[in-house]
Amino acid sequence: MTEVVTDTHHTECIVKVLVYIEEHLDEELALKRLAKIAHISPYYFHRLFRAYMGETLAEYVKRLRVQRAEGRLQYSDVSITELALQLGYETPSAFTKVFNQVKGLSPRAYRKIMKRTSLKAHYTHIPDYVEREEEAVLFVRRVGDYNEVPELAFTALTSAVPTEQIKVYYSIALDDPDVAGRERCRFDACVSINGEVLPKGEVGKKVLRGGRFAVFTHKGPCRDIEKTYEEIFLGWYPTSNRTIADAPSYCEHINCDRVIPEAEHITKIYIPLQK
Repeated sequence: MTEVVTDTHHTECIVKVLVYIEEHLDEELALKRLAKIAHISPYYFHRLFRAYMGETLAEYVKRLRVQRAEGRLQYSDVSITELALQLGYETPSAFTKVFNQVKGLSPRAYRKIMKRTSLKAHYTHIPDYVEREEEAVLFVRRVGDYNEVPELAFTALTSAVPTEQIKVYYSIALDDPDVAGRERCRFDACVSINGEVLPKGEVGKKVLRGGRFAVFTHKGPCRDIEKTYEEIFLGWYPTSNRTIADAPSYCEHINCDRVIPEAEHITKIYIPLQK
C-alpha cells in the first residue's frame, strides 16, 4: 500500500482483495465481486481502493496484466492471440493497444527485443533443482522503491510477529520497475512460523506455491540482487531448456536474523518451473 494505514478493518479488507486479484488475474475481476470479498459496498470500495493504492482498480489490474504478459512473452511461445484471451481481452487488438500504452511498443516487438537481448548475456550461477511443498506465510506489503521498502516491510512484519515463532524469512518482489514505476513496486516481506499467529490489520496470509524450482544463491547485499536476476533471466534461462511457470519467484533470506557484514548475507532465489 502507498503508506502505513492505521484503519485496521479497512486495511484487512484491502489486503484480502489484493491477494485475490493476484491469484485470479486471468479471470474477470468485477468490481461487485471484489467489493463483496472486502465486505464493502461497490460505491465505497471503488473510492477506498484508490485512496489506499494511489490508482484506480482498473488501472491497477491493467498494469498487473501487462506485467504478466511480459513474462509470458519472454518465457513462453504462446501466441499473441492466445495471450490476449488468457488475460481476458476480447480481441488481440484490444490487448495490443493496452500493452502499447504501458510499454510503448507492441507485444510482438517486445518479444523480439527480449529474445535478442538474451543472446548477449552470460551467466556464472548454476542452479540446484528442488521440489517444494506449498507453504503458508504471513506477510506485510509495502509499495515503493525496492531500495527502500524492504526494510520498512520487514520492520512492520517483525514487530507484529513474535521472533521466537519465526521459522524462515522470505520476500517477494512483484513488479517490474520499468512497468510499474519505482514508486509503485509491490514488495511482500514474508515469514513462515511455528504455531499460529492470526493475520490482523496489515499482516495478511498467503501461500507460497509448491512444485519444482531452480534455486540460485546470491551472496552479498540484497541491493545487488538485481545483477543476479539479470544473469538468471538473460543468461541461464535462454539456454536452460526449462519453462518458467506463470508465478512469482521469491527469495529465502538465510542469515538475515544475524548481525553479520552485508557481504556475507546469503539469499536463495526460487524460480518456479513447469514440470
